[in-house]
Amino acid sequence: MSIALLVETFFAEAASAFRPLVPSVGARWHAQLRHATRNGLEFTTPDRIEGFFFAECELQTPELIGDITFGDREFLINTVVSPNGRPHRYSLWEWADALDRPDLVPRDTSVVNQVDRLREIVRGMGDGLLELRSGIARAAPATVERIEAARAKARAALDEEWREAEHRGTVARAADAFRQQQWDRVVILLESVENRLSPAEAEKLAYARKRSTKPR
Repeated sequence: MSIALLVETFFAEAASAFRPLVPSVGARWHAQLRHATRNGLEFTTPDRIEGFFFAECELQTPELIGDITFGDREFLINTVVSPNGRPHRYSLWEWADALDRPDLVPRDTSVVNQVDRLREIVRGMGDGLLELRSGIARAAPATVERIEAARAKARAALDEEWREAEHRGTVARAADAFRQQQWDRVVILLESVENRLSPAEAEKLAYARKRSTKPR
């Protein structure tokens, strides 16, 4: 699929899908395209894209400020919006979740390299924003708190996943050192994740400590 065609389709569909928001008095719509060059990000046209790119449509109405973007290395489409004059800038799907409308907007929006799928996603986002705009513009503190709580939960889950991956890697290196009777190395490795050791791993650490020359 031609990247130029995908980008041209994105701009056309975004303008059409979000048009009901834009004609109001005081509204603004601005589209731009940049791509990565050896000199950094530079403005370009769809037929001259080199490397990864960022296509962006910015909107501003008396109620909302936001943008819908397409590109990066993942060919990702995303809509981010906030109430006009308030610093609550979140993805459209986050607003949908917080307003109890999780099925209203597209969720799988990465690796979009087919025209039909691109059109479906952009239209879904436009329709979703039209449906949610009043709720976003008048978002109560409790709504924003729900988004922040969900973000905190997601960050905690990601941190836990990272720590567990670190634990598994460290234990694997320690097991290799254990087989080679490198007791000092075993102690150093397992002590770095001591609060996550299983009973069997803790026994290995205790065994290695007894044979280690590492000062206690």
